[in-house]
Amino acid sequence: IGGGTVVVLGPSGERVFSSERTCRVCQRGFFKPDPEDLSFNSRRGRCTKCDGYGSVRNKVCPTCNGARINETGRNIRLLDKNIFELTALSSVELRAALKKISADTSLSFISDPIIQELNGKLDTLTHLGLDHLSLNRECATLSNGELQRLRLGTAIGSPLCGVTYIFDEPSAGLHPADNKRLLGKLVELKDRGNTVIQIEHEIDNIRAAEEIIDVGPGAGTHGGEIVFQGTVSEAVASKGS
Repeated sequence: IGGGTVVVLGPSGERVFSSERTCRVCQRGFFKPDPEDLSFNSRRGRCTKCDGYGSVRNKVCPTCNGARINETGRNIRLLDKNIFELTALSSVELRAALKKISADTSLSFISDPIIQELNGKLDTLTHLGLDHLSLNRECATLSNGELQRLRLGTAIGSPLCGVTYIFDEPSAGLHPADNKRLLGKLVELKDRGNTVIQIEHEIDNIRAAEEIIDVGPGAGTHGGEIVFQGTVSEAVASKGS
């Protein structure tokens, strides 16, 4: 009868209850929240001042303060943080924040499947040695090794099979312990029915391969010939290995 709004008259005066997305103080109405409100790639979600770039004339946008999204998106909050503030966290910090949400059983029917998926992605970042990065880090600022591992994490999270993946020295810059975890993820990707090709010089990665193709005899203009093709054991037993 009230169209989603009711005014209750009590001893202390009137109180307004509404299911509509309207602020009774400023009388502003709002559209139903949408994922596009949280995306600077969306016309609906991007900041109108900087057009979603976060800066104006090489300075931080005075309207969104670098968040790149508009007022609506900046005021959708979780744990008192908007999406820009949450993505400024590292995966370790975000994981700790998600534990606080998990502890609230009243939200579990909504949050559990979402948190489970997020934790899976955060686990992948940890396994690939990328948990030190903030989630909003620009790809252009990453090293080649970090960028490849990030792409690997995306591939691992995809259900695709029958795909050929080529990685150029994915072990570059990795601690041996992190490289071991990386190899485990590459095997996982292969076991899903994909072909994984590594261009590598790291001995542990070569030993983990099912087949080796050695191109030489030298580098650059002195290379280009296949000098060996076979398994690791065959490579070890081959003349001049």
